[in-house]
Amino acid sequence: MAKRMAVVPEELAASYYSKSFETGEHTHAIENQILNLLQESKYSDDAKAKLLSQLLTKFQRVINAPKPPLRVTIEEPEQQETTVIARKETSLKEDPTLREIILSVPANFQKFIPPIAEKLKTRSYSWNDYGELMKDSKIIRNTNIVDLFSYLMRNVKKGFEPHGFSVFWKGINEIKIPTRWIGNQKLVRNPEFDTSIYEIPNENTPESPETLRAKRKDKIQKENRKIIIRKSIL
Repeated sequence: MAKRMAVVPEELAASYYSKSFETGEHTHAIENQILNLLQESKYSDDAKAKLLSQLLTKFQRVINAPKPPLRVTIEEPEQQETTVIARKETSLKEDPTLREIILSVPANFQKFIPPIAEKLKTRSYSWNDYGELMKDSKIIRNTNIVDLFSYLMRNVKKGFEPHGFSVFWKGINEIKIPTRWIGNQKLVRNPEFDTSIYEIPNENTPESPETLRAKRKDKIQKENRKIIIRKSIL
């Protein structure tokens, strides 16, 4: 079967081809050209069919054109960790106590201080303007957060731990930081540190389980004595 062909004026055909549109503008221009063609009455049906076929082919080619590849940068875990640490340092750099803490620990552990401090805050551990440790917004008296961090980060072989360290160490255990973030190897070798051993309690210091059990036992004994006295009176 012989193919049917239609002769189209050169100036008309050229007008239906855009030159330098972006995809959105390009498709919009082609749509307008199709509408104009369908509404045009001076061309024969064969000419319209030919031009319409060309425009539809061009339209499909534009909308189906492959999109440019999405470039994604994949960071290694160590790079991600460094990025997080850098962000924490920026967000906490205005805290003078934090800067003092950073300067008090060995240089190779300084980068871990900001993320540790941020993680402790999620467990309601913080410090006040005087550098005293706080838990649930309550001050742990006679504590110094700089000393606590320094003891955590220094490989101390002798000497006593600073006051309030058991409370602080309990918080460190809660946030589950990597052991390589801790410089005191004595603590690293003994991860099951007895956090129930607290210093002499004051009004804002938690009491140990032993103290609580003793108080309950004493209360029961007092109640029993009261019962015996009532029975003897009756």
